[in-house]
Amino acid sequence: MGQMPIEKEIQEEKRRTLIKHSDKILLYRIINLGRELVVLQGEDPMAVEDGLRDFLKALKKVNAIDEESMVNIAGLYEEGKGREGKWQLVIFPRGKHRPDAFFREGDARVVVSPGVIDMGGVLITPAEKDFEHLDAATIEGIYAEVTMDGKIVRRALDAMG
Repeated sequence: MGQMPIEKEIQEEKRRTLIKHSDKILLYRIINLGRELVVLQGEDPMAVEDGLRDFLKALKKVNAIDEESMVNIAGLYEEGKGREGKWQLVIFPRGKHRPDAFFREGDARVVVSPGVIDMGGVLITPAEKDFEHLDAATIEGIYAEVTMDGKIVRRALDAMG
């Protein structure tokens, strides 16, 4: 654990909003990171999986689509101290697959197509020139552009019941 900055950031209490609590899972919305995040957590991996299915079904419903919603998911496991470990799914609901910068031409093009590692805070570019072009504002813009609208995510979380 600890390979992506997001792993530490999701532990910060000031960012965590508890949405759902049952005897099997906790469901959090993580705020103020420039991209939408939902974390499912529990000791029973099957219950966490059921929570994921419920969330994906709710996203599909609020987006009124037949296909699966775009998401990136990181699965994490933390050993328990004298008890079972904790399973976590960090879910990044997506509004777009790639940012506009990916499709620009010439020097304005930045070849970045954020996957789960990138959304987790480790942006990867295939060309050094693209890496050098990135600064905090550009990265924040990419996250804001590809993340799903927060209102839609909140509606999906509300739809889960």
